[in-house]
Amino acid sequence: MLLQMSSANWNGHSSSDSSFTDHTSAAAAVVVSSTTTGKESIMQAGIAELQTLLEIENDPILKLQLRNWEEQAASISRRIERKENRTYVVKNEIYQVLGFYIVFQGVVLTAVAQASALQCGQWWSPFTLSLIASIVTIVGVYQKLQVLHDVEQNLREERNSFQVLAA
Repeated sequence: MLLQMSSANWNGHSSSDSSFTDHTSAAAAVVVSSTTTGKESIMQAGIAELQTLLEIENDPILKLQLRNWEEQAASISRRIERKENRTYVVKNEIYQVLGFYIVFQGVVLTAVAQASALQCGQWWSPFTLSLIASIVTIVGVYQKLQVLHDVEQNLREERNSFQVLAA
C-alpha cells in the first residue's frame, strides 16, 4: 500500500513507473513549500493527499471509481443548475400572470369609466368580467406556486445529495 512507502520511494529511487516520479517531484515541492511556511499540519495534509492520489493513479479500480464519482458530481451539478433556472422561469410566469390581470382590470375599469351611458342597472357586466378574471388569475397563480414549491423541494433534495456526494 502506498501509505507505507519508505523515504527512498519518495525520492523516486525505487520506482520504475514514470508517473510515480512525476508525483514524487510534486510531493517534494509540497514538502518544501510546507516547511518554508513552517506549518507541519499543512505538510502532512499535502503528503496524505499526494499518497491518496498516487494510490488512485496506480489502481485501475480506484481510477474508475473516481471517474464515476466525478461524472455523478457533474450530473448532479447540471441538474441543480437546470432546477434553479426552472425556479426563475416559474417566478417570471407568476409575475406575467399578475401583470396580465392588472392590465385586464385596468382595461375593464377604463371602459366602464368612459362609457357614455352609465346606468346602475348594468353593474353586473363589469363585475362579472372582473370576477372571472380574478378567479382565473387566482387559479393560475395557485398552480404556478405549486409548481414552484415542487421545483424548490426537488432543488433542496438535489443540493443535499450533492453535499453527500461531495463529503
